[in-house]
Amino acid sequence: MPEDGRTALWSLGKRRRSALLVDFDNLIGVYKRPFLDNIDAWLRWLETGQFDPKRLRRKFVARRVYWNTENDAHRQTFLRHGFEVKLCRAIRKEKASSADFDITIDAIELSHQRGRLDEVIILSFDTDFSSVLLHLQLDGRTGVAMIDGDTLDLMRDTPTAKYMRILDLSIGKREFGAVFGATFGEAPLRPAAPPPAPVKPAPIRQKPSAVAQAFDFVAAAGKIASAAAHGGLVYIGKERVRGIVNKLAGFKDGRGWPWAGHSYEKFLDEVVRARPQQFEIGKTNNGGVLLVFKGAASSE
Repeated sequence: MPEDGRTALWSLGKRRRSALLVDFDNLIGVYKRPFLDNIDAWLRWLETGQFDPKRLRRKFVARRVYWNTENDAHRQTFLRHGFEVKLCRAIRKEKASSADFDITIDAIELSHQRGRLDEVIILSFDTDFSSVLLHLQLDGRTGVAMIDGDTLDLMRDTPTAKYMRILDLSIGKREFGAVFGATFGEAPLRPAAPPPAPVKPAPIRQKPSAVAQAFDFVAAAGKIASAAAHGGLVYIGKERVRGIVNKLAGFKDGRGWPWAGHSYEKFLDEVVRARPQQFEIGKTNNGGVLLVFKGAASSE
């Protein structure tokens, strides 16, 4: 049956096959001892999809935790919870691990080695994972990572805001910490932006989101509908959608990334919003999404 306007093409109760990659050194610095003492609680929270608006359950086909040598005393604790422990070497400065490099490599390898992998969840506040998350999206997987809401300022296009636009799903710092009782002080007040100079105002930099807003989703939906009608298509997969609209202005943003500044799934949502009488989102057996063409509009 349809769920939230989408056509479910997989059996009820099927869980998303996810890989869970935990940057221990990063998280223990944020949450301290409560993170280590409540592994059952936050694992259950993740498995039941509490961070996901659709509340889809997860099955972790891989659980890996990454840390440097000084934290190896916690090895047995994580082994008891089904984790594979990855010891990272300090390669940039004393007491700093190479977890971000190891996580990036493992995420790509898992994506290629496990054909039925639907999603990679990276538990870390490090924002250096944008490239690997983009790679996962282009490969049809969902990328999930953590966001520090205290540094999120969408109006100023901060690094955190840019990173959030890449993610399919995000896990907030306070939201995650609330699962095991972590508390934080009040967020620091951000200083007001200085007024523009009266004579020579600073040039305004165009945000990546402006590129996405300039993309004509109505025209894109019409182009896809025409191709589907002439080709007798019902289910339109990712690469076929890309082939139909990739020449439209704004499909690639200023960095050359596709989908008009959105993830693939959000791009399809905009296409459906442009022509709801002709399209809806369908779900594949492995938890992916595709576009479903319902036929020519009656007004055409």
